[in-house]
Amino acid sequence: MAHDSDGKRLAQASGSALAWFQRRRLKIPAPIPDYLHRPALVERAMPTNRRVVLLKAPGGFGKTALLAECCRTLSERGIATAWLCVDASDDLSDFETHLALAFRHSGIELPDPLDSDAWNAVDDRIGLLLRAVEDHAGPCVLALDEVDRLIDADAVEALSMLMRRAPPNLHIAIACRELPPALDMAEAALAGQATMLSADELRFTKPEIANLFELRLSREQLASLSQESAGWPVALRIYRNEKDSGTRGEAQAFRDVLGNWLESRLWLGLSDDDGDFLLDLGLFDRIDTELIDEVLEGRDSRQRLHALVSLVGLIEPGKSGSSNAGQLHPLLRDHCAKRRFRETPERFRWIHRRTALALERRGETIPALRHAAEAGDRDLVGRILEAAGGLRFWFLHGPPRIRDAEPFLTPDVVESRPRLALARCAMLVLDDRMTDAKRAYDLAAAQTDGFTRNPTGDDRELRIDHCLTQEMIFLSGCTPISAASLQATAADLSLLAQDHELEPTTRGALEFGLCAYENQRAKFDATLEHAERSRQFVSDGRSPYLAMQLDFQLGNMAMAQGQVDDAETWYTRGLKTAKADYRKDATPFLLGDVLLRELELERNRLAHAVGVGLRTRDSFARAGNTFTTYAAKSAVVTELAQHAVGVDTALSGLSEMWEYARRTDRSTLTRYLSALRVSILAGVGRVVEAERTWRAEGLPEEDDDCLGLVDKNWREVEALACARLRLLTAQEAYEPARQFARRLLEFADAHRLVRTLMRGLAVSMTLEHRAGNADAAVAHLAAFLHRYATTDYARPVVREGEAGRAVLNRLLESNPNCALKAAAEHLIDEIGSTAGKEAAVARFTARELEVLRRLAEQRDKEIGSDLGITHDGVRYHVRRIFAKLDARSRHDAVHRARAIGLLPAEAVRPPPRLPVA
Repeated sequence: MAHDSDGKRLAQASGSALAWFQRRRLKIPAPIPDYLHRPALVERAMPTNRRVVLLKAPGGFGKTALLAECCRTLSERGIATAWLCVDASDDLSDFETHLALAFRHSGIELPDPLDSDAWNAVDDRIGLLLRAVEDHAGPCVLALDEVDRLIDADAVEALSMLMRRAPPNLHIAIACRELPPALDMAEAALAGQATMLSADELRFTKPEIANLFELRLSREQLASLSQESAGWPVALRIYRNEKDSGTRGEAQAFRDVLGNWLESRLWLGLSDDDGDFLLDLGLFDRIDTELIDEVLEGRDSRQRLHALVSLVGLIEPGKSGSSNAGQLHPLLRDHCAKRRFRETPERFRWIHRRTALALERRGETIPALRHAAEAGDRDLVGRILEAAGGLRFWFLHGPPRIRDAEPFLTPDVVESRPRLALARCAMLVLDDRMTDAKRAYDLAAAQTDGFTRNPTGDDRELRIDHCLTQEMIFLSGCTPISAASLQATAADLSLLAQDHELEPTTRGALEFGLCAYENQRAKFDATLEHAERSRQFVSDGRSPYLAMQLDFQLGNMAMAQGQVDDAETWYTRGLKTAKADYRKDATPFLLGDVLLRELELERNRLAHAVGVGLRTRDSFARAGNTFTTYAAKSAVVTELAQHAVGVDTALSGLSEMWEYARRTDRSTLTRYLSALRVSILAGVGRVVEAERTWRAEGLPEEDDDCLGLVDKNWREVEALACARLRLLTAQEAYEPARQFARRLLEFADAHRLVRTLMRGLAVSMTLEHRAGNADAAVAHLAAFLHRYATTDYARPVVREGEAGRAVLNRLLESNPNCALKAAAEHLIDEIGSTAGKEAAVARFTARELEVLRRLAEQRDKEIGSDLGITHDGVRYHVRRIFAKLDARSRHDAVHRARAIGLLPAEAVRPPPRLPVA
């Protein structure tokens, strides 16, 4: 090997300004500010644990910081530790000389290579260094930083020789972005003498990120930061500096520093062509090589990507064998996109537009919309969304997907596309922005001559979207069922659903609309028929959202008919879909959960219903709610609040709900809530207030108007009829009440509304009890008990309180051996225990009750995940539950809660059967 005689350059530099720089290369770096100690990683990287330790990762992964910590630790233990930061200018002589200086600095006895003739006379300098190390008493460590900068071939060969000939007491640690190609580490690796740490091992874990931010992050913030940073240490430091700065200007300055770091460090060694390719990659959401080739009109993106070794670790891996190689780190992608737009805006738009078209062909609508918007092509945005179905997006994928499309439904996009104006109308209805929704609807009507002409496509497509919009407004409780437009919509839905030229998913959405329409009208045979057709059209996973909503419709139908097991099965099945497919949006689950809790309350299972109960001031509005779920929640909330807290609290909460319904133009819901208010007031004897409410809200004056399904849904009829019957009873108008009760029971029986029938029988029992007609009261109770034998709706009689207890006792006294004895005795027990249950419920907050319900079967982590609270939050509620129950353990708490009726008694139940759809 040729040497630069006498180490000329270093000797000449020894007295110059460069001497400081050369010395710094030999000094173990000091700890960086706010450095986070990672014991497990330090142990893995400790050089003395293996002959060779390799830290290989892109810039910013903390290789130098980790290696320096290990070396400082070893040096403090008295182990000879040589440190050398390699420089790109090092040739063979420089490299050997710096190695010698590093070893001398560590305490190894060597001649000074800068002024020793003995050093200059040696031909085999690597051999000299190794002999000196071997003669050293004890282990010796050589740490080489930034080895990827070693480009001199002779210097690389010298390092390879050093590694091959190293004595047993020499441990070598290397930190680099990429090993020099000629550097041979195979021997140590194959012999099991090497430890290799890549970017994946160097990434920060969630607990480490939490510690870096000194536990100041919420669970949501931690999850978001973990995903956005992908554990990249330099990114985390940028985020931390932003958080600590507290000012927008300083935060932007940190971002600018990161941009400068990327330009000066990451681009180091990239050719112009590779750098240009990297800028293009920054415009893609994911590194899908097939998509990239299609957009960039190339065939080699996979090979080019693999050649960008400096990006290893900054690309999150994709699935093995897939064209999706992963994703650029978000900060790198953001930097590349901004630079591409700044330098070549035409290419920026060209790539985004071609990507939008390619993704549209793949059926990836939301990503396609985003790229079209980035390209600034509003016509393309509108065309893509319209071609994807427009409003049908909601029926096939649910509110979360239309929410994803919301940013692209801008006024300039919808102004010339009436189908998209209808989609925006639906979205605004979900957001309770009724004035804006009406404006969007009117815009669409004006653009289409009253929905008769589609200026941007087929007229039939416009008819479909108009029907679905009307259906959605109807389901939300905004339109009376008798509205002429709704009657016309139902007829149009029926005609369109029979069009065999329509795609299956569209027909499925239309059939679902008819299913929901007939369900509200208590036409249950037709409901089931349309549900079965809709399910056929959306089978094979075409629309999990629509399948889930069908389950909820069928569960609601079964509940109305008193088919308790079937209702529970359908609700449970729908909730299973909600949990599996809509984890990012809690609304579908909460809607099904409300319906299930309503069923539990009707069965007088208070402990199962309390999750939605008592929250009279909880947010009543939730995007995606329908009249059915609003009605179910308001009834459960109001009833539990009345019995557990008091009538005034229940009425106050009901007033808030009513005000919300009025403010959002939900006329059907407003009338329903007014009927609930009348029932409560009449039931507690506040007759004048009940009469005033009935008149003020314009509730029906005639019996016929309370019982017709032509202009009302069955829930509204039930609420109005029960309210009217209670009011007549409270007014002591017993004969008109009897006549109305008779008609109510006939109506409910004719329409197979078992829940309504059982409620009517219970209120009729109270009517006759107060009128002093004991035999008639017992007769109504007996009819109720016959239904109760197959449908365990205990709540209607329990709701009547002392009147129910008195009539039950009379039935048993008059006929102690009757076939209804067991059922009657059970209801007496239910009435007796309900007061205790409600008193127990009142001692706990709604959140504590939710935690208590899960104590028996879930761990703290699972409870926190279900309820969206931290582990510490769960423990806080558990401690409060223990204190209120005087319990010492989870098992003890559950046992005590069951003993006082706060939780249901433990029972073994067979798995629910799944009805055939």
